[in-house]
Amino acid sequence: MGLARLPIPPFLSTLLTHYCRNGGGWMYNLGSLGPQNGKPGPMYAAEGRPCVYRLGDRAFVWQGRACASIHSSERTNERKPISRPSASASEPGLARATLARLAARADLCRKPAGTEALMKLTVIIPVHNGGAGFDRCLRGLMSSRTLPDEVIVVDDASTDASAEVAQRYGAEVVRLLPPPHGPAFARNRGGEIAHAEVLFFTDADVLLHPDALGLAVETLQRDTTIDACFGSYDDMPAAEGLVSQYKNLLHHYVHQHGAESAGTFWTACGAIRKTAFQEAGGFSEAHKKPSIEDIELGTRLRCQGKKIRLVKAMQATHLKRWTFRELLRSDIFRRAVPWSRVILAEPRASKDLNLNASARWSAAAVLAFILACIAGFFFPLFFIAAAAMAASLFLLNFDLYRFFKQKRGWFFVVRVIPLHWFYFFYSATTFATVVALAIPSRVLRRGTRASHRNPTRLKKPPETSRTG
Repeated sequence: MGLARLPIPPFLSTLLTHYCRNGGGWMYNLGSLGPQNGKPGPMYAAEGRPCVYRLGDRAFVWQGRACASIHSSERTNERKPISRPSASASEPGLARATLARLAARADLCRKPAGTEALMKLTVIIPVHNGGAGFDRCLRGLMSSRTLPDEVIVVDDASTDASAEVAQRYGAEVVRLLPPPHGPAFARNRGGEIAHAEVLFFTDADVLLHPDALGLAVETLQRDTTIDACFGSYDDMPAAEGLVSQYKNLLHHYVHQHGAESAGTFWTACGAIRKTAFQEAGGFSEAHKKPSIEDIELGTRLRCQGKKIRLVKAMQATHLKRWTFRELLRSDIFRRAVPWSRVILAEPRASKDLNLNASARWSAAAVLAFILACIAGFFFPLFFIAAAAMAASLFLLNFDLYRFFKQKRGWFFVVRVIPLHWFYFFYSATTFATVVALAIPSRVLRRGTRASHRNPTRLKKPPETSRTG
């Protein structure tokens, strides 16, 4: 019987332990089979046989005869069943189903002999009250064609059972004390304890496609000059409703039409080399809420000369349900305002994706359209100019509206056009407001620098002679 030596992610040992303790298998004492050089032992599988994972001097087996057939000369002959603790009825079945999928796919995940080994990969997920979507996120992660070597879930002071859900799937859980610190802080804590050379970031309300992890590793391994890569949401958002469908489909379209050589980063489905992440200093923890911490990190990476690649095939499903109020709060206060400040502070910030030429012209056209409509009430000829601006807006975004029509039909397009034009309006007015508020402070700083460069020299008073 030929044996295959398979690498197994360390976090799977927790999965196997959970499965065994819930009566799904047996735990064997292997005695002499200790770790080699202080590292966990390998996982072995025989063709057509179950798998065994050895950690230290123990192995966890979900079908007992595999250990006997593979290690009969090196183990003790004792077989000690593990008693079931009291647990909810769903947990044993969940762990058993998860392990069954992983075991059935073990040979598929194995690299053929003589080929280059895949880079080590750690998946980091910040979560705050993840709810049902978080369970779907982890369930999808277990269905990936390329399994991660480590899964770290940073529980940002959740008040629900998010930490317990993560442990049920075998993830390493880091619990943060209240109050919530924000996803940037949580991701940094996960990156600090990660052992792999590639960090893959995703969110608790994101369902990764099965090939997403593999595409990330393949991209970074194929081209060693690329320091980070990211993908996009797919065109099948899970949440119903006009706002949710519009928001997620717009995101998919923007990323799918962006330049592959990117100047930003995205943490819903993005990977970065750990060395590059550490050199950049991680995410800015000034953002206490989900904001533009990923965009700001991408800007710093680009300014340091790092290469970032947009991998359009690397996709994920967004599970979040958007409301109109939440859309405005997120787009204005968590994105437009801080993003405008980044652009003012760093002129080299990326002008791609949401800031491409078409988007900037559309924002200007919306403002002109509104001004022309207002002026038309006093001078009716301005309504002609307003109609011209509306036609320009439609033509500038015709390809997007055609995409919306292909996915959801003309009725959807008619309803989202006012929403889309309103997006250009509040984005443009927010940027203008931030610039206007920043002008006095920038002028004051320039004056201060000028005074430091050319300090005013005090003239000596003319000498006077005293006469007695």
